Amino acid sequence: MTQLRSDTEGTSAPVVPGGSPLDQERGPTDTIQLVEPRLSARGVDLLPLDPEDLPSLRREEVSRFLAFRWRMHGRHLNPSEFTEMVWAGCLFQFLVFNGGTPIGLVVAYQADHANGHFRLGAVRFGHGLDTHLMTAVALSLRYAFQGWPFRKVYAEVPAYNTSLVNSMTSTKLFELEATLGEHLFLAGSYWDLHYFVARRELIEPRLDRWLDRPSRRTVH
Repeated sequence: MTQLRSDTEGTSAPVVPGGSPLDQERGPTDTIQLVEPRLSARGVDLLPLDPEDLPSLRREEVSRFLAFRWRMHGRHLNPSEFTEMVWAGCLFQFLVFNGGTPIGLVVAYQADHANGHFRLGAVRFGHGLDTHLMTAVALSLRYAFQGWPFRKVYAEVPAYNTSLVNSMTSTKLFELEATLGEHLFLAGSYWDLHYFVARRELIEPRLDRWLDRPSRRTVH
């Protein structure tokens, strides 16, 4: 793990072998260590998505459970188109595991570094619980806040996904920002599209406390 040396004002610079004049001015004391990201909590583990995961991911996304529920909206993209879609505009993405079983995916995308916000997508496969997915969302927020100075995170949730809408509000990590009325078509009806926002200054101080709560049951 890389060590950084701090000066008396709290700024940091790499330790220079041999000791440069700048290094000598700072003195030999006071080192800090970079903190590794937290990728596990409440029975949920996040693993970075690898290219070899894509065939299995594609099968999940065209399954009966997800066919019209998520980003492909019933389309069957060929493998190269699917690969391009998965990585386009991606900041980071993780497979979500519970008890060693993949139960979902979280993906950060459309990062606007100049204005300090990005979008976060989350999907649960045909098994697993929304509580596990929200734990993965909380871990993803913590990961993003550790690495970048983002101030807001947006999430789009269709109104027909009622359980996730309820989870977004009940966890109090997100608040409803706006709603596009009758924006999406599915199963003979037009549905609202909700935009939720997580504000860093409100949730970052309590993310670890939220993640350290007792976990729900493991899905087998």
